[in-house]
Amino acid sequence: MNNKLLLSLVALVLSLVVAGAYFLDKHHISAAGELGPGSQSEGIAPLAPASGELAAVAAPEAEPERKAVQDAAPPPVGKVVRKQSRLPKDVCWVEGRIVFPAKLPSDAGDVEVTARGRRFGGKNDPRREYAVGVSREGRFRVAFSSSTRRGWIDVEGRYLYMAEKLSLKMSELPPEVVVEPKLGGVARGRLKAPPGEQWNDETVAGGKVTLSKWSGGRWAKTVPLEPGGSFEITAVPPSTSYNLSVHTALWMEHEESGVTVKSGEVTELEGQVAKGAKVRGKIVGRAGEPLAEVSVELMCDPTEGSWHHQTVQTEADGVFLFRGVVPGEVVLTATAQGSLAVKKELGLLREGDVRGGVTIELDQGRSISGIVRWGDGTPAGDAWVTIEQDKDARTIAMMIGKKDSQRTAADGSFTISGLEDTICVVRASSRAVLSADKKRSEEARAKGRRGLLRRRGSTHRIKLEDIQPGTTGLILVLEPGDRVTGKAVDDLGEPISRFLISAEPQTGGPSTLDKDDGFQRIVITLDGSFAVDGLRDGAWVLSAHADDHASSEKVVITSPGAGEVEFVLPRHGRVHGIVRGPGGDPVSGANVQMEAAAEGEPQTIEIMYGNWGGKATTDGEGRFEAKDIAPGRKAVYATSEDFGQGLPSYITVEPGATLEGVALRLRSPAGILGQVHGAVGQVARREITIRGQDGVNHRETVTSDSSGRFEVEGLSPGKYRLQLQAPEEPEGRVAGSGLVQAYVSSSREDLYQNAIQFVVLEEGDRERVVLGAPLSNPVQVSGRVTSAGEPVPGHQVHCTSEVDRSRNRATVVTDSEGQYSLTVAGQGSYIFRIGSGRNTTESTHELSQATCRIDFELPAGSFSGSLLGAGGEAIEKGNLKLVRYQDTAGEAVPQKARAVSSASDGSFEFEYIEPGRYFLRASDSPRWAWNQDHGEDLGAVLIDDLVFAEGESRSGFEVQLEIGGLVTGTVLGADGQGLSGAKLKLTTSSGHELSSRRTSRSDWSGGFSISGVGPGTYFLQAQKNGVKSQAQKVHISSSSEVSVQLVLDTE
Repeated sequence: MNNKLLLSLVALVLSLVVAGAYFLDKHHISAAGELGPGSQSEGIAPLAPASGELAAVAAPEAEPERKAVQDAAPPPVGKVVRKQSRLPKDVCWVEGRIVFPAKLPSDAGDVEVTARGRRFGGKNDPRREYAVGVSREGRFRVAFSSSTRRGWIDVEGRYLYMAEKLSLKMSELPPEVVVEPKLGGVARGRLKAPPGEQWNDETVAGGKVTLSKWSGGRWAKTVPLEPGGSFEITAVPPSTSYNLSVHTALWMEHEESGVTVKSGEVTELEGQVAKGAKVRGKIVGRAGEPLAEVSVELMCDPTEGSWHHQTVQTEADGVFLFRGVVPGEVVLTATAQGSLAVKKELGLLREGDVRGGVTIELDQGRSISGIVRWGDGTPAGDAWVTIEQDKDARTIAMMIGKKDSQRTAADGSFTISGLEDTICVVRASSRAVLSADKKRSEEARAKGRRGLLRRRGSTHRIKLEDIQPGTTGLILVLEPGDRVTGKAVDDLGEPISRFLISAEPQTGGPSTLDKDDGFQRIVITLDGSFAVDGLRDGAWVLSAHADDHASSEKVVITSPGAGEVEFVLPRHGRVHGIVRGPGGDPVSGANVQMEAAAEGEPQTIEIMYGNWGGKATTDGEGRFEAKDIAPGRKAVYATSEDFGQGLPSYITVEPGATLEGVALRLRSPAGILGQVHGAVGQVARREITIRGQDGVNHRETVTSDSSGRFEVEGLSPGKYRLQLQAPEEPEGRVAGSGLVQAYVSSSREDLYQNAIQFVVLEEGDRERVVLGAPLSNPVQVSGRVTSAGEPVPGHQVHCTSEVDRSRNRATVVTDSEGQYSLTVAGQGSYIFRIGSGRNTTESTHELSQATCRIDFELPAGSFSGSLLGAGGEAIEKGNLKLVRYQDTAGEAVPQKARAVSSASDGSFEFEYIEPGRYFLRASDSPRWAWNQDHGEDLGAVLIDDLVFAEGESRSGFEVQLEIGGLVTGTVLGADGQGLSGAKLKLTTSSGHELSSRRTSRSDWSGGFSISGVGPGTYFLQAQKNGVKSQAQKVHISSSSEVSVQLVLDTE
């Protein structure tokens, strides 16, 4: 072959390559115009095979198309949008087509199909996905690993999204894979930098923008922040209740609620990021040396919004830095392994503040050291030692006390520091080494190999209580504990080979056990038999769990002497069915939910914030397969973004069976067209909350447009409550009072400022609602609030209709002369409350004219004092309730609690109290309150027989809380078995209920536990279905525990 001919052939090949690349590049959706189903593109060749039928095949090696893909060339359908490295020979090809929405926006751009299955190269190749572009006709061809049994296909474009990925069973592929993505929207915007700042590489770096929602199903998408503070989030499902969150590394987080995204539209957003405050400091040891890798947590009680939390680690020089701190009261807590947690209050930080030079010194605190040994006296190396104690300084991770743990050295020794001066619980545990494993390990080491020692023997444990920090030479001897044996079988009696045993101390059992003694054990066996050891003496609740089976019933055993236990785990069932729309057409992408439904009981489906998660999703033909269904009666229903939630159908699932032919129907969605009435003043950007009522699960917030209009779509039929929220800068604020008129505008007193409406929607309804319209039959009420003849300024006056409490109500604030004026809807009986929260004076009045005057003379009495802890320290945000139960003549009166919280110095005050006899309940703040550091479980107290004369003012009253006690026990029925759901009530000798911080009920086994009981003598009683047990007298002292058994005859 001569050189000219060779050059000509090379040129021809290069021309074909360029032409082919150009040709393939035309196989994706263009942004030139709108495209829909069946759109044609000039110059695109027909697909091969011409029939369009697809097969999932392992293409022969000689096949040119497959060879091209292996060589990383574009596949014949669409284009590879991500670089695909060489694929294995035995991939499985799947072709299909996309049914586009009827109309796509002109800027739709490219569409991408992603296939996900098992790894292409097994364990050595982590790739699971194969992504390609889509041709103009919607055709695509993707690859799965040949080992894939079930794969998933996802579609995403600028506007297109999949509500649920399409699931494909590779052994049962349909003749044609059809994918129907939905038409979503785009949210984009640009944020302004804080005043005096600008966007640059440093301020943008690490920034991210998240759009999320809860209503109608959890959805979230995060994208990086682009230069100049811009962002664009594509393929967003339409909704009116999105939250936008912008995070930057240097400035405050920016949030915006009520963002609306519509199908086929671009939502433009804007906002300005605030700089926030900055905190810089250093963590050092006692000698002043810098400490690295110390965790520093910042907690902020902000001046506006919800609490704020950040955590950073110190650098090598001990320095830490917080940026973008929300203005408010700031507290730092530093924690490090082996050191005490140290808390430092920084006080109030404002926007732009820079707080530097913060130094926190860590101290190792107290320590406990000792040795862990086996029962024969040999050291127990590599055993776990855990120490528990309540700690004053608590971070989010230490809310309920921190556990410090450590493995023992080879000689069994341990030292754990960072302890406070409070008593500790010390635990140690280890699994024994079987003699055969020990022998194999020794032989391997003799041959120069590692000889790892496997611990497969029984678990040995030890627990020591009331150990003082500073203890040295503590000896912990591991004990084998008791053993329970048994068998796990399914409903047919067949043994289960792999399952999990859960062991938990019984509630109300012996005091030697607590929840931290519980454990779980995985069992692998051929005949279903098991042996669980390490049970300490006491009452235990055991249960078994296994894949593809429902959990066993719980069994109560007593150790020692547990004996044999048999667990029966019924096999899961399956449910096959179809979901249809209101017109009878199958619905793809519908979510199928199931809930347990007791026989004869009405079923109310309640899933927080709507339908998220579920048992199955329908395919392109509306069919679903729900697996892993526990046997029993179920309520099954379907939800979909395009339709209203369907009514539940009731089915019974049998163990191991497949229930066929379940048909579910979705209902036509309803909507609300709303308008904020101009009479309220501001109509633009007003927030409206929509909440479902009477079993309808929906919660959403929308924002009105510039003309006051708002719209809510996709609602399930049912009842809804709409409420117009107060504007960000409401009228009616009283200078210095800090109180805002909640419902009535001060400028137009004949209008609601927070209007409430209820609507009942039928299938397909589009209800029109006006919020804030003038009252049709207004009644104006005015008057003056005084005490001892003097005006009471800045006090709230609440007025609520006894007939329509949810809507017909108003709240205003008295002016400097104690005057008030409000408007309600219509004449009738109204309840007036003077005060705020639960610290109010209440009376009922009849409004019989269009204009009424009602003056209020508040009692002149008052009661103030301090709430103190066991050591005399002030308790902040403690709960105090003052209850009047007799008048001055000794006659009983309806009890009504007036509640206040103690201030930062522990002080409290009840104002305007009537003469009579009272009792006072007091307890400290909830244990979950992050900023409360009492470090003790203080008990609630009840102080009785507080008598106040007319106009009496009592001050300086000290309420001291002692460390509380614990009341545990069991409620038994007439048959001697544990009785669940019984309410436990602790009362004083005068019959007043202590009201612990939560209502206690007996659990499934009849056990109960009431914590936080202050020292004293009480009477304990159980009650269920109107039947009460005999009251038993119990005496509680500080830190004590009392166990009681109650018998309740409910027959």
